[in-house]
Amino acid sequence: MATGSTAVRADSLHYRSDLLLNGSILLALLLAGYGWPQLDALFGLGIAFYILWSAVQIARESTAILMDKELPGDVAEQMLALVILLANPSNFTFWVLLGYALLLIAAGLTLWSMLQYLRAAWPHLRTTVEKK
Repeated sequence: MATGSTAVRADSLHYRSDLLLNGSILLALLLAGYGWPQLDALFGLGIAFYILWSAVQIARESTAILMDKELPGDVAEQMLALVILLANPSNFTFWVLLGYALLLIAAGLTLWSMLQYLRAAWPHLRTTVEKK
C-alpha cells in the first residue's frame, strides 16, 4: 500500500539500496570465482547511479512540497467554489453564483483534461482491443 510520504520513499530507498548492495556482493563473489572479478565494480556503479537517480527524484518531490507548489488550476477552483458555497448555503448572492460558476469551470477543465488523456491513449487502447 502506497502512502505517498516522501519520508517513507526515502526509507524504502535505503532498504532497497542495502538489499541491492548485499545481493550484488554475493553475486560478484560468485562470479569472481568463475574468473570475472571486474563485475564487482560494475555492480557498484550501477547501484550508485540507481541511488543517485532515486535520491534526485525524492529531492525534487521534497523541494516541491517545501516550496509550497501550487495546486493545479481545476483543483484550486473546486476548493474555492466549495468554500464559497459552504459559507453561504442559504443565501443566493453574488458569492453563491460565483461558487457555482467556479464549479462549472472546474468541471469543464476536468472533462477537457480527461478528453485529452483519452485522445492520447486511444491508439494504444484500439490496438489492445484488436489483439484480443
